[in-house]
Amino acid sequence: MITKVNISELAKSIWRWRQAASFGVLDQAVSSIGNLTFAILLLRWMGMEAFGYFSIVMAFSLLIQGLVAAILVQTMPYVAARFRHMHPSSYETAAFRLAVVMALTLGVLIALLGLGLIAASSLYGLSTLTAGGALTGTLIHLVARRLCYAGERVDRAAIASLFYTAALLIQISILEAVAWLTPATAFAALGLSAALAAIICRGALRLHNRHLSLFRLSKVFLRHWQHGRWLVANSIVFWLTDSALIPFLGVMLDARAAGAFRGMQQLLSPLVQGLGALYWVVLPRAASGYRKQGPTFLRRVVANVTLVFSFLGLMYALAVLAGGVWVLDHVFRWSNADAYQMAIVFVAIAAFCNAIKISLGICLDAGGFFRDIFAVRLVGILVMVLVIWPLVNGFAVTGAVGALALANLAVALATGGVTWRRMA
Repeated sequence: MITKVNISELAKSIWRWRQAASFGVLDQAVSSIGNLTFAILLLRWMGMEAFGYFSIVMAFSLLIQGLVAAILVQTMPYVAARFRHMHPSSYETAAFRLAVVMALTLGVLIALLGLGLIAASSLYGLSTLTAGGALTGTLIHLVARRLCYAGERVDRAAIASLFYTAALLIQISILEAVAWLTPATAFAALGLSAALAAIICRGALRLHNRHLSLFRLSKVFLRHWQHGRWLVANSIVFWLTDSALIPFLGVMLDARAAGAFRGMQQLLSPLVQGLGALYWVVLPRAASGYRKQGPTFLRRVVANVTLVFSFLGLMYALAVLAGGVWVLDHVFRWSNADAYQMAIVFVAIAAFCNAIKISLGICLDAGGFFRDIFAVRLVGILVMVLVIWPLVNGFAVTGAVGALALANLAVALATGGVTWRRMA
């Protein structure tokens, strides 16, 4: 028999979930729109070639971000649950301090690499130098933002994203107005905006100032590593089938081709970022429900999420098919937008496949089946290796987008097969 107290608690739980979902979507939507607008403005103001140089350096920055996210961010729902015997602020403090140490270390190393590259190429060297600073701010913000999600303070993450987006767009507008907008100054703007957002998120966290022993920090890190070591490999494989295509095109063709491919990727960004917001709202609850109720609970969650995500993916794909060329022509201001009509078809296919694989990925992530995630991503890279050279050699940027679509299709099918086996 359901009591009034149970009904009241259920209503409160539903309201909290709706609030978290709403702020999660707002958070991801604001940052996604901000990053998309940032990329479009860079493409319009710097030109295709300079945007290509920016995109090549950014591709390697995304690799590092993915590795840190695999260790500290994606594993956070499971590690946080394991450390519930600690005071909540103890885990948050340990995770945040680990993020700061890793961010500073990696940022300094990248900046030193940039100093070394200046002699060979001042453009790449200066861009890499400021990319090191941007990486530091971005990594700290990345972890602090997820700690806000884990601590059910998604509203603060959304506020931080609002300030991040506003600061980023204001800075590059000023840089363009004074004719100082270059790949290097664009990275500097990114770093300052991310640092501001990280400070805002940090203010929402229950951090203490007490000393944490190296043993305690190491214990938290090793727990993250235990869960995330397969995700590190998975992150590398994902990068090889996605962002690695940008420097590949830069070497095989030129910087303009790298910039054009990065521009085509921006057509996918709103969908992927929007579904990512819902993903991070659903994942902690799915992981907790799986531990308590087993596969039955997870089957129900995955079925509902897949239905919603598939519908959104299909609608987005149709929108890309209908208006993709118009976006390239009027928003991106590409003079040869009609030449990318076939690439638009490939983007639509990749959009729908992304929606499928993200929804099914909740099952594998929530269940901690990280080896399975690595295995399905390997399928994608195998397909990419088989098709990338002939497609790019024959069809340039359109061929690269086609290879991306085929790799996403392969991963979606493989994820579906593994999910079916795990949930059987």
